[in-house]
Amino acid sequence: MNNEKINTAQTEKKKESNSEIIFAEDGFSILIAANQLSVAVNLFAPQNENGQIMFSKIKSELINAGIKTEIQDEVIKSAVVQFNNDKIPVSGIVVSVGADNQKGKDGWFELLCGDKLNNESKGKFDGKIDGIISLKQDDLIGAIHMPLNGKDGMDVFGKIIPAEHGKKYEISLGENVYTKEKIIISIYSSIDGFLNIKSNIISVTELLTIYEDIDYRCGNIIGYGSIKVLGNVMNGYYLNLKNNIDVGGYVGDSELVAGNNIKILGGFMGAGSGKIKAGGNIDVKFVQDQQIYCRGSLNFIREIVHSKIYVKDNITGKGNHASIIGGYTVAGKGIEIYSCGNEYGLNTIIEAGYDYEIKDILLRNRTKINELKKELKKIDKDIFGYTEMKRLNEAMYKKLKLLADRHKEIIDDMKKLNDENKELIQAVRKYSGAYVKILNTIYPGTKITINRKSFLVKEKLFSKTFQLSEDKEIILV
Repeated sequence: MNNEKINTAQTEKKKESNSEIIFAEDGFSILIAANQLSVAVNLFAPQNENGQIMFSKIKSELINAGIKTEIQDEVIKSAVVQFNNDKIPVSGIVVSVGADNQKGKDGWFELLCGDKLNNESKGKFDGKIDGIISLKQDDLIGAIHMPLNGKDGMDVFGKIIPAEHGKKYEISLGENVYTKEKIIISIYSSIDGFLNIKSNIISVTELLTIYEDIDYRCGNIIGYGSIKVLGNVMNGYYLNLKNNIDVGGYVGDSELVAGNNIKILGGFMGAGSGKIKAGGNIDVKFVQDQQIYCRGSLNFIREIVHSKIYVKDNITGKGNHASIIGGYTVAGKGIEIYSCGNEYGLNTIIEAGYDYEIKDILLRNRTKINELKKELKKIDKDIFGYTEMKRLNEAMYKKLKLLADRHKEIIDDMKKLNDENKELIQAVRKYSGAYVKILNTIYPGTKITINRKSFLVKEKLFSKTFQLSEDKEIILV
């Protein structure tokens, strides 16, 4: 190689700082990219007699250099023809390429539960959960997707470039979760409760603990487990839990609904819009101007004032401050309190001996029966009007048939409602032995009703038990 060829090659090498020149002679040089994924050819003036560059020479040197990937013959031929005609140097003609490796995809966790998920956020998981997510037993929590393998590459010399495979997503299973494994590992809750993900450990707990008040910071909570609130439940919030609710402070004008028990260490007080519903028992310190619906028994410590209390089983006041003052109170079985009413003769209604839900159904059914009777009376009048006509056209016949069909529907509906009421009345009669026991003072203005028999207290009484005699009259013991 003469000095001119060497100088030309050096010049080309400076221009291709990211490539390596592996051949430079006879009017062309061969360059290999730094990553060895492409081969390029530069064309410049040859030193032969006719000043022509030969395609066959370029192809031969590429093969001699060890190029194993496909050589683009037509690209080289076209460039050679152009140079031989124009004598203009050409640089960077890519004549063969390899294939880089393809990186695999890391495994990931897809969160598939929670009301707050929408089409945009669903599945995107950054290791934290926003808000409170409640789950039923066997609810799907999320899925662990397996990593995807990458694809090997190959450089222009035929050397394999190993793929970088995806990494497995690391998450541990805590308590009360289980998996189903297929291509994707799906994670499910084994209990009713609340989702917890911490330090990449996923678990479900039956009890959700709120270490502060229920207020704007956490909002309303609806869930399938239990909740323990260490603070208060402020005005205007809604808790609905499948199991238990435990409040360490007081409850204001909010609504609490529990499938089982409710316990309030403080009082339940407000302006009258608060409501508590429990499928089991309720324990509360005191109640003022609120509503309670309890399918078990109610226990309280101080007083119930100007409230509406509906209890299926028993009401028990514990201690010498357990009084009922004003309002309306009913228990299915029995009531035992320290005192009732006050010295001002405040109207205080206390009832025992029936299930309040049964009574409500009876009243609704009777109202519906009365409405059906009114409708039936009007239909009968219309039908009679048609029968008095000597001649009916087709439209009248259709109208008469509709009236007759509706007449039959009403009769059937009334029979069903009356049959249901008979069963409900029998259920009410099962509440025999109901009583109201007052350990201390019973003030005038108190009205006590047992199984629809009433007794109005007109003078101050002390330490009496009200119950029905064998002839269904209230007696004082």
